[in-house]
Amino acid sequence: MSALAIVRAELFRLTRTRAGRIGLVVPALLGAGQVMVAELVATLRAARELAERGGDGGAAAIGGGAEVAAEPAFGPLADGLGGLGAMALVMIALLTGAFTLARERDQGSLPQWYLARSRAAVVVGKAAATCVYVVLAFLALFLATFAAAALGHDYSAIVEDGFEMASAAEQWHEVALAAGAGLPALLCCACFGVLVSAATPSVGAAAIGAIVPFTLLALFQSGLGAAADRLFITYAPFFSERSPLARLSKVARAFSDTHWEAGELLNAALVPGVEAIACIALAWLITRSREG
Repeated sequence: MSALAIVRAELFRLTRTRAGRIGLVVPALLGAGQVMVAELVATLRAARELAERGGDGGAAAIGGGAEVAAEPAFGPLADGLGGLGAMALVMIALLTGAFTLARERDQGSLPQWYLARSRAAVVVGKAAATCVYVVLAFLALFLATFAAAALGHDYSAIVEDGFEMASAAEQWHEVALAAGAGLPALLCCACFGVLVSAATPSVGAAAIGAIVPFTLLALFQSGLGAAADRLFITYAPFFSERSPLARLSKVARAFSDTHWEAGELLNAALVPGVEAIACIALAWLITRSREG
């Protein structure tokens, strides 16, 4: 069985089981729900101001509500991409990676995989399938938030006082940059899960071993100093203000005090990319030194 066959088999399992389908849908629902709830809150706030002011004040409130509705859809889209849906996708990537080898070990089928193909092919194939699964979940998240943001907004230029601060094409460019630089951190979460899966004896231990250290480092990364720049966790959208997906919310709104720093996006893509390869290499070394 080739590595490509392992990828196909693993993807088939991930996309056909109930748990796998839930993993694809939950981030998308959370992202779209966050956009729609924010829109509902803004509408209710405008309606309350209208009721409180009345008369001429009500007309002003209506104008305020129109301004909220006139906001381009890129801001809400960015909120959905870097918010709850992305955080859920991080957890799903960690757990999906953590279950790859540990599940087979619990079921006693891992030695059969090793007999059919080399251990390197098994590790690489399962890791690659998990990464493809994460990409599919991210695409579902993007499409869901795109549709939710389009319900109350248009994908148009940012215009203030008659001055175009950013065209629609420029904003799409920013979204593409953030997605391209932010996706490697999500993939590295999956690869880190595979590494933990190779090193732990059971599914439960793999889940704890992937989530607990990741969450602790994510919560206290501000105390790591310069070392945080060399950790993929810093660039994952999980309690991190340096994640490109999380920062997109302000960049997409053309805030004057927010922009991409020189080399920021490149660093956000390279660090997780290198560490993802390192995780897979370590997972392979661990599988070589232990029994199935």
